[in-house]
Amino acid sequence: MKTHQARSLKYWLSGIIAGGLLLAPSLRANEESRALITRGAAELGRNNPAAALEHFQNATKADPQDGDAHFLTGVALNRLKRHREALASLQEAERLKTQYRDLHFELGWARLFERQYQRAVDALTHYESIKPGRALTQELLGRAYLGLNQDDKAEVAFREALKRDARLAPTCNYYLGAIAMRRGEREKAAQLLDAVARQQPESVIGQSARSLLESHPAQSRRWSVAASAAFGYDSNVIQLDPSQPLPPGLSKRHALSGQFSVAAAYDLVRQPDDVVTLGYELSGTFYDGISSFDTIDNRLALLWRRRLDQRLALNLGADNRYSQIGGDAQSYDLTFPLSLDVRLNDWVVVRPSYTFIYSQNFLAVAPTLDRDGTAQSLGVTAFLRCPKSRATGHIGLAHRWNDTDGGDYDYESDTISAGLNMPLPGRAALDVSYSRIFERYDNPNSFSGFTTNRRDDVDIVRVEVSKILAAGWSVWAAYNHVRDDSNLPTFDYSRHTWTAGVTFRY
Repeated sequence: MKTHQARSLKYWLSGIIAGGLLLAPSLRANEESRALITRGAAELGRNNPAAALEHFQNATKADPQDGDAHFLTGVALNRLKRHREALASLQEAERLKTQYRDLHFELGWARLFERQYQRAVDALTHYESIKPGRALTQELLGRAYLGLNQDDKAEVAFREALKRDARLAPTCNYYLGAIAMRRGEREKAAQLLDAVARQQPESVIGQSARSLLESHPAQSRRWSVAASAAFGYDSNVIQLDPSQPLPPGLSKRHALSGQFSVAAAYDLVRQPDDVVTLGYELSGTFYDGISSFDTIDNRLALLWRRRLDQRLALNLGADNRYSQIGGDAQSYDLTFPLSLDVRLNDWVVVRPSYTFIYSQNFLAVAPTLDRDGTAQSLGVTAFLRCPKSRATGHIGLAHRWNDTDGGDYDYESDTISAGLNMPLPGRAALDVSYSRIFERYDNPNSFSGFTTNRRDDVDIVRVEVSKILAAGWSVWAAYNHVRDDSNLPTFDYSRHTWTAGVTFRY
């Protein structure tokens, strides 16, 4: 990187000298100042900015009104990483109206490292407009946009820098990897950062890439595992789900519970723009004193994520779920989700989605309660991110059509959902979500004597606090509330659950 910058500087100075700018004295310059500038330029051409600086500073003393001397003093100071002093010299050169077009480049460089990010962007953008095509301009622009938390613009700038000069790959790919890491594109980040670490093992940028990879060890593996154990209390075990039928004659039951889950995932394909992941999860809940409601779920899922460009990503999946209750088969669901992630800017991703579900239920019920059938849903969700606070959130709308073999469970529903995840002190986080479901059933319900169509308004609230204890280990506590306000007493209920547990991920 340093060799490339030195070579670029040498060519830049040669062009200035060839153009006669250094040798053509202005009205304000004297012969001593010109001679010192010429000697300083020769030292810069030999990649010796410390020696050049001495000549340039003497030139400013010989003629304080020589804007060229102040400009070149700033150039040398920038390369010595004395950016605050460089900025002062460059601003003086600007005041004295030096004619160097590269003044805006040097101002942008100095302001970037002085964390004046917006002013750095302004200077570098102006330089690009008057002297387009320089790769380093785009790299510095990318860094300035990162300072402003404008990841999308930074990514465009780094990719343009790479297009102009492949020798900037180590720094550009490092920052592109960091952007991907921040977006949660873990596989892409791992590939970029690993390449930088291998290609530049002893450099600062290579060591930074390795450090970033080590701080996210799961990013570089093709597989992951997780396990969780929890205990809790359920105020209404029987109402397992607002969409499940109530067996006749049952009433509200409460109980203590124990829960577990184990899961594993493996990337069958992992490329910068394509990831195919196979995952399996086994989970269960056991109730004290009412084992007939103990549940076991087996879930096998396949997900393909295709990155179309920097703003679009396609998600396609297949999800198999087999559930048991009280040791008997309860249901089988096959789900095909399809969605498109549209990144509007650094803070908002919009996801339109379509889902098809095939369901088969094994519980013996009356024909009108038969829920075998299909469901389809259309929805849109906006995912929001606040770069300064690292808080994330979502808000969504969805419509569902449920078509079953029995008449009681044919319905359409609309769902409004919202959620917020907020970091807390001490490596903790707060997660809050809320959903409101409006269910309108198509046919008169058998529990009403086939005289009334069922209408349910369901509120679902979840609050969870989690805390990281060590690498891979976290503890959490959650509260869940479901309130089904139904016009039929059989389906009108409320349920509260309190749960606390520990999770390990590797």
